[in-house]
Amino acid sequence: MAQKLTTLIDLTHPSLIRGLTSEEAEKRLKLYGKNVITPPKEEPSTQILIIYLIQDWKKFLKHCAGGLELLLLFASILSFISYTIQKEAVDWICGIVLVGVVLLGATLAYV
Repeated sequence: MAQKLTTLIDLTHPSLIRGLTSEEAEKRLKLYGKNVITPPKEEPSTQILIIYLIQDWKKFLKHCAGGLELLLLFASILSFISYTIQKEAVDWICGIVLVGVVLLGATLAYV
């Protein structure tokens, strides 16, 4: 089941290991490049969210076009139509809240 792993380290005298030769190190440097870690990509802050939305508005609109989002937008349109007929403030507020929920959900999905 378990296999014994082979190693290049002399377990009796590990301090005698010298490492790569200068030629081998130079060869690997040319072949693979420097051994550096690139910093992670920064997350967009809330201050520049508007800039990202302007640059990538199609992606933002895709988040607004899901099934639930379209249903909420349809309900808000019906609420605005109801407001124009009955002139009740509740319908206007309901429509604004529904649009706000869609925009908030799309913004959170975008970020």
